[in-house]
Amino acid sequence: MELILKNGIPTEALKNYAAERDWVKRWNSRDSNFTFLTSGTSGSAKEILFSREQIEKSAWRTSQFFKWNDGMEVLHSLPMQYVAGRMNVLRALITKQSVWKMTPKVEMTSNDFYGLENIEWWTLTPPMLSSFLSIEQPVLPKAKLLVGGAPVLQSLIDKAQGVGNEIWESYGAAETLTHIALRKLNGNDKSKGFTPIHGVSVTMTEQGMAIHDVLLENDVLTSDLGTWINDKEFLVEGRIDDIINSGGVKINPLEVEKIIHQHMKEAGFVKGSQDERWGQIVTWVVQNDTIIPEDWHDWFEKQPLLKPRLILRVEVLPRNENGKWIRK
Repeated sequence: MELILKNGIPTEALKNYAAERDWVKRWNSRDSNFTFLTSGTSGSAKEILFSREQIEKSAWRTSQFFKWNDGMEVLHSLPMQYVAGRMNVLRALITKQSVWKMTPKVEMTSNDFYGLENIEWWTLTPPMLSSFLSIEQPVLPKAKLLVGGAPVLQSLIDKAQGVGNEIWESYGAAETLTHIALRKLNGNDKSKGFTPIHGVSVTMTEQGMAIHDVLLENDVLTSDLGTWINDKEFLVEGRIDDIINSGGVKINPLEVEKIIHQHMKEAGFVKGSQDERWGQIVTWVVQNDTIIPEDWHDWFEKQPLLKPRLILRVEVLPRNENGKWIRK
């Protein structure tokens, strides 16, 4: 663990981290445009270009929403290949944060947070949050957490109610530069759905969720399925390209996962597999050592069409670096 930025100014330790050092150098060289990569969840990662002005306005919008202070200490533990990691560094430069660098990893102990009692902000993925919430000894007592990159399971949200940290979930895409909607996961003022942030409007279409943001030159049409739960909040209910067409029946893998997660916490994920008769079949993917109860068939008694037809065991469950399941 090393301090790589102090009040937005590089420290000697920054030289030890090539990716962060490169982005700091580019920003301080007054580059006008910056290239980011999509996550590659639904195909090959693609390059997207954003202007310096767009990045600055986005950083200040986040700063104002969360009421950041100059010099506040933040923890940076996301990979630099994608938007979230790069925006961590750029936001710190723009808003003059002090950044502690943690090597990206999922399994954590209290020792990983030694000396970080003054951290006020941490951006992380759901697997990182799961590990953090499993630490019995309280750590990062002052930190607000922003989790994103993949959906947060209800079991993890339930676990988040027992900690003092303020925890938020973000919704966004590489194409939107960063989060465009937020929901608070714990506390008395927690919310059920995402609320678009200032300057953003969201429209639900048959092709996916359409996002209009005053910071972006064009609207963004995502592959995400969404629904409004009231006039201010919406839920994200999977991706159109993940929908399983089994004999003409459209099945959302998240609906299958909801049933499974009512009975098992660490239960892998669901995807479609090619099948000669049905076109696609519902496939439950788990790790080799996962113990599945013998009565699991009964879980789907009320919704038999959702019952997996195949259980696929793998050595390691495939995720991308943001924590999203790779369902293809």
